[in-house]
Amino acid sequence: MEFPEIRPSGANYVRPSEDEALAISPPGFSWWRAAERGRCEYRVVVKREDVEHYTSPPTSDPIHIPDAAFPAGQYAWHVEAIGPSGDVNAVSTDRSFSITEAAIEQPRADPASLLEHVPSEHPRLLFLGSQLDLVRKTLTTTRAEAFTNLSRMANEAVSIEPIAEPDYDQIRDAAERKLAYHTCFQATRKVHDQGMRALALMYVLTGDRAYGERAKALIVDAAGWNPDAISSILAPYGDEV
Repeated sequence: MEFPEIRPSGANYVRPSEDEALAISPPGFSWWRAAERGRCEYRVVVKREDVEHYTSPPTSDPIHIPDAAFPAGQYAWHVEAIGPSGDVNAVSTDRSFSITEAAIEQPRADPASLLEHVPSEHPRLLFLGSQLDLVRKTLTTTRAEAFTNLSRMANEAVSIEPIAEPDYDQIRDAAERKLAYHTCFQATRKVHDQGMRALALMYVLTGDRAYGERAKALIVDAAGWNPDAISSILAPYGDEV
């Protein structure tokens, strides 16, 4: 088990980079894996003036954001790879960074506290339910052009059929697989981004159930795809399908 010294193909970038001066505190840490996913966990160790300032809890992913801001000053950091027995099996290169005096504090927020700010009313994605009456009054005035375009997109999308779950991961030739990925990417955007979104918004604004039912049919079909397979963000064949 060993941390690489050269960026692996497709990997993220090490941050903070060496001697980077940060205007946001705390820094977001990222590094290269020391082993395949699942073989170890990672622990970020940050020192200030040779004294341990922060140690992260173990994480399985090569990223971490502390939940408290760091004071201005000079820091050094490294990552420890922790094996199944709890022993440190590898240690990354030491790197340094600094937090500027005027750094903006943006510590990691607890997800629950963020969700408390999400309105409970529906709809709440593009427009809040409490805004709909005001928005509808503008569909023939200030939003007339946008509404005309939305109507065209939604009417075209009514005839869109769900697409089959992609299977380009079964293609062995890398070049053919890449082409199939791009074809699938365009197809899913037409159905899920353009079609489904236009249909759903048209239903919200007009109340016409034909639009809503078609949007529901498309999202229900997509929800039937295996979340751990090709459409997973962890899939090695592209995370935008």
